[in-house]
Amino acid sequence: IDTTGQKAFLNVIKMYEEISKSNPNSEIANEALFRAGNIYLYKLFKPEVAVKNFEFISTKFPYSQFALDSKVKSTYCKVLWGNFEAAKKDIDNYSKYPRMTSEKSAFAKYYLAKINFWEGRFSLADSILNEITNELDNTAANDALELLLIINFNKTDSLNLMKFSKADFYFEQRNFSAAETLLKEISANENLLMLSKMAKFNLAEIQLITGNIPLGLALLKELSDEEISFLNDKCAFLKGCIYYFVVADMNEARKGLGDLLEKYPNSIYAEKSRELINMIEEQNKEKL
Repeated sequence: IDTTGQKAFLNVIKMYEEISKSNPNSEIANEALFRAGNIYLYKLFKPEVAVKNFEFISTKFPYSQFALDSKVKSTYCKVLWGNFEAAKKDIDNYSKYPRMTSEKSAFAKYYLAKINFWEGRFSLADSILNEITNELDNTAANDALELLLIINFNKTDSLNLMKFSKADFYFEQRNFSAAETLLKEISANENLLMLSKMAKFNLAEIQLITGNIPLGLALLKELSDEEISFLNDKCAFLKGCIYYFVVADMNEARKGLGDLLEKYPNSIYAEKSRELINMIEEQNKEKL
C-alpha cells in the first residue's frame, strides 16, 4: 500500500514531462518542468533530481518567467545536499541575474546567513542577518530576526550553539532522526533558556511533520502555556493551523487563534490569524 502518495506524485510528474515534450522550447514546457521540479523537491524530497529541471530552465531560458525561481531553487537544492560552496557561488552571482527582485535577493541572503550559521561562522551570519532585518518589508525579515536572536543570545556558548546549528541543518535536510537526537539533548538542558525552548519547538514540528499530531500539539501547548516566552504567539498560531488544516477541529482552531489575537494583538501572526478566523466563520455560515 502506498501510504506516502508517491505513486500519485510520480503520475503527476509523468504528465508534466509529457506536456514538456509536446511543447518544446516554450513557456508551457518551462512551467511543466518547473512544477515537476517542485514535486521532486517538496513532495518526494529528491533535490538531486529537482535541480536538473531547475538548472535546465535557468540555463537554457534565462529570460523565462520561471528562470529566476528556478535559479533560486537550484541553489536551495545545493544547500540541502551540503554543497555550500556551490550555493555561495550562486548567491554571489544573483545580482547579475535577469529579473532579480529585492524579495528574492533577501531570500538568497537569508540562506547565505544560514549556510554560515551551519558552518559555525556566527559573526558572519550575524552581519548578513542584520542587513536583512533592516528591510522589514521583505518576507525573509521575520525568519532572519529569529535566527539573529538565537545567535546573539547564545554566542557566548558556542559549543551548544554549534550543536543547535547542526540539528537545524539536519532538520532542513529532513533528516529528522539525526535532528531529534541533538534537539532532545538541547531541550533537556533548561540552563540554555532560549535554545532549549527553540529545540522543543523544533521537536514539536518534527512530530507534526511525521504524523504524531497528539505529541506535537502537546509540546506546543507546553511552550505556549509558559507565562513568558518569545515563542508563545508562534506556538499558538501553529496549533491553530494544525487544528484547522489537519485535525479539522474548527472550534479549537477558532478558540486558539482568537486567544492569540487577544493576548498578542501586535504579533506578526495576527493578520494571518484573522484571515483563518474569517475563513472559519464563512464556513460556519455555509453550514447554517
